[in-house]
Amino acid sequence: MNPPPGVPPDVAAGIVETRDAVPFAPLSARGVALDDDASPGLVRSAIRAVRSRGRVLGPVTLAIPDGVSVVARDERVWVGEKTAVDTPPRLVEIAGGRKRSPPAPD
Repeated sequence: MNPPPGVPPDVAAGIVETRDAVPFAPLSARGVALDDDASPGLVRSAIRAVRSRGRVLGPVTLAIPDGVSVVARDERVWVGEKTAVDTPPRLVEIAGGRKRSPPAPD
């Protein structure tokens, strides 16, 4: 997501540009890597997408997000584990789900 300018599309599996939200469902990712220019909204969205105990990688210039505990660090990056326990999304049943056949032609 959000590759640097000049990265040709054939270098990556796909290019997605976004500003404040990642296009992934909550708890659907095992980990995420953040860049120092990620907006606060993008960071929150990315953390929501990571499963509990999943990994989060970020540069030392980026503040450690809430719900993430650092497990390793060097002079350039930190690696964290998502400690926040999230409730999985609920599936809701749609009432009146009987499928009806279209009327027969006359």
